[in-house]
Amino acid sequence: MKYRLTAWVTAACLVSMSANAALVAHYDFSDGDLLDNEVAGGVAFVNAGPSNVVLGAGTAVFTSEPNQNTASDNYLSADIADLSTFTLSFWLRTDVVDQNAPYSGIFSSAAPSTTTSWQLFSAGATATSQPNNDGRLALTSGTTGNRVDTSVGANLHTSNVWYHIAATYNGDGVLRLTVSPEGGTLGGLIDSHAHAAVVSLEQLVFGSNRALNQTYGMELANIRVYDDTTISLPALFAEGPGTTSALIAHYVFDDGDLFDNETGNAFTLSQQTAGTGSTNVTLGAIGAVGTAAFPGGHTDDGPIAWLQADANLAPDDFTVSFWFQTDTVDQGNDYRGLFSSGYSGVQAGTWQIHSDGDGGAPNGGELCARFNGNTTSFNGAPLHTADTWHHVVVRKDDAAAQHTKLYLTSITNGAVASPIFEAPENNIDLDAFVLGVNRGLNQSYAMELANVRI
Repeated sequence: MKYRLTAWVTAACLVSMSANAALVAHYDFSDGDLLDNEVAGGVAFVNAGPSNVVLGAGTAVFTSEPNQNTASDNYLSADIADLSTFTLSFWLRTDVVDQNAPYSGIFSSAAPSTTTSWQLFSAGATATSQPNNDGRLALTSGTTGNRVDTSVGANLHTSNVWYHIAATYNGDGVLRLTVSPEGGTLGGLIDSHAHAAVVSLEQLVFGSNRALNQTYGMELANIRVYDDTTISLPALFAEGPGTTSALIAHYVFDDGDLFDNETGNAFTLSQQTAGTGSTNVTLGAIGAVGTAAFPGGHTDDGPIAWLQADANLAPDDFTVSFWFQTDTVDQGNDYRGLFSSGYSGVQAGTWQIHSDGDGGAPNGGELCARFNGNTTSFNGAPLHTADTWHHVVVRKDDAAAQHTKLYLTSITNGAVASPIFEAPENNIDLDAFVLGVNRGLNQSYAMELANVRI
């Protein structure tokens, strides 16, 4: 909750120091919605590129596209009322600073044929018009015959660091850019760089240059647009990216609803089946705990059923948490699925948690993890226990530990367990939330699930 308290404390500053500035747009991806504008009546984003921007862990994730005129550019766009004075504020993080393209777009407004158009981009290794072509930030504005180019500052931003970017224009013919690293000082990287040009905000385009043909690979968070420059930059900087521990989905079954997401976001579950015959996941209960009851089975022997929600997320970090209980630990076969992400077999990015039964090694029903390709790792002892609640946590920590951890804790001791499995896997995704079946959609673990959180 690192940023939530900060955001609450700085809220008064954002109001009191901006009496004359109206908030035109606020795109906060931590609510699980990639496109909505938090300002009532404000213009929503459109996933406008040939390829889609995806939702991360409280972020918008843009995939690098250095080649011009391809079908893989991805950007978010919103047409707003033309602003001749403005403050643009957002947070940026990237894994790779120099993405080997001359005009990798971070933000742009209007086409290059528009006199007041401009763009913020990364001047990469093949840039010819920028004096420093190592990926550092740069600005371009105006039309071809009257274009203004500036390479911003002498300092290069760093990979895997959040930066607050503020662009302000008060109508005086100078666009000012301030870039500040998280945990540092305001203007710590770029302190009010002056770009001498007449500009405006006619359109918001995040993730592309003005020509809409080069995307900078990055994550963006907490985007705000004001119609004035009186908003306090220290207050905006103090608020932070606001991406910490966003609850994307929460499935509880005490309310008598098998499918709804308690967060109010998308990702509603749906009933799915495979195999010959008919069966369903049903509402159940163990004591006072409402559950989703999975019949289990293998499609070779009859029908199976599971619950799923399409997600298409690619977060750098995530946590999946759920409780399960079964009356039979070893249910035969080797991939009886409890939870999986992606249902395209063993393609990259997909993964699953399953019970390994008497059809494989080490047998006995041990809890196992399977990430990407065909790499399988087993936890070995201890086995989970019949008729006991167990808590499973899968944590992907890309920025720090560069690996994924699987925890298993039983309710009998209640302590936070040490990881029962660790893997150097930092490229798994959340393509879907699939409860009760493996990635192959042919083996299901007979169990009851409760309190599922993403």
